Amino acid sequence: MTSAVASRLPKALFYATTTTFCIAEQGMTTWDILSRASAFPLEVDKSEDRKQYFVGPKHSLRPMFTPKAYPEAWEWLQFVEPKHIRGFLELRREDGNIYMSKEFDPEVYSHPERDFSIFSIEKEEIEECNTKHVDIPSQEIVLQNIKNWKEPQMLCMGHDLNMVPADDFNCAPAPAAVRGYVSSIVDERVLLETEHVLTMGMCGGPVYKSDHSLLGMIEGIVAPFEQQSTNTPQLRDIESHACIVPMSIISDFLEDIRQGLVQEDGTSNPNNGDKFASFN
Repeated sequence: MTSAVASRLPKALFYATTTTFCIAEQGMTTWDILSRASAFPLEVDKSEDRKQYFVGPKHSLRPMFTPKAYPEAWEWLQFVEPKHIRGFLELRREDGNIYMSKEFDPEVYSHPERDFSIFSIEKEEIEECNTKHVDIPSQEIVLQNIKNWKEPQMLCMGHDLNMVPADDFNCAPAPAAVRGYVSSIVDERVLLETEHVLTMGMCGGPVYKSDHSLLGMIEGIVAPFEQQSTNTPQLRDIESHACIVPMSIISDFLEDIRQGLVQEDGTSNPNNGDKFASFN
């Protein structure tokens, strides 16, 4: 890559992820695409930690932990284990082509209740890219301060996979941004009404206010009314709204990871009490 091309790459606020898998004991001989999504870097103490942490959707990084998300694929997905998975963090240009791709550490920590996972890369491997091309968020939005907001001042960011064949490594998911506003907060789930329904691939992306303060991570969207198990008028009002994990939950989970309180599957470390319930 020439310096001229690199200089034209604008600073981004998020990355893409590609998860691949190979089950040798089932006769597989190549690494196939398992899922694609978005992710973004988390602010940590730069002086102490050798790792740069990122957050992305659990249903993409560790889909075997979210069987309800893949009912049609569960017949074979149930045989996929963390040891069968390799994950790659990618920085993509506006046309979707890859500027940088790094395999991240195999240790992935999945929250036991919410749909997000945290993974890491050694800082020295990612520091130059972060410094030159990615802004790491440093200001978080306090959840209690947004209950009455109705202004269209949020920006959901991620990668649009709608036109991308699921098994094509060379077809590029392009970065995308969708505006919206906070419609409600239910059980620490922030709901956004967006200008159009978020597309596949945007899960794991960040949600920012216009001043670049960070609200949280895109967790998914509320199912269409006719697909919901409980049909009430209240649910009709929020169908297709974006569901956001607030940064307070993500930051607390990251701190527990750094202190060794959490195992890879999101359960509590048996040597540190019973803080987390097992993931079902």
